[in-house]
Amino acid sequence: MTLAEVLAHRYQWEELSRDFKLKQNHSTIESLQWFVTHGHASNRFREGFEEAKGLAKTIINNHKAGNII
Repeated sequence: MTLAEVLAHRYQWEELSRDFKLKQNHSTIESLQWFVTHGHASNRFREGFEEAKGLAKTIINNHKAGNII
């Protein structure tokens, strides 16, 4: 995954989660991990939640695998 792709996913996640209840309003790896683990409690019925969760997982998995170039 290129840096441009990561930034595009991050932007999409930020747009989808703009009105979500989050621990932090930053899209760091830590906040994305929190969202994947705990975000469903307050956000699961919000429009775009599943897509936002999928984007967060994609970013996290590529980061863990070292696939971001």
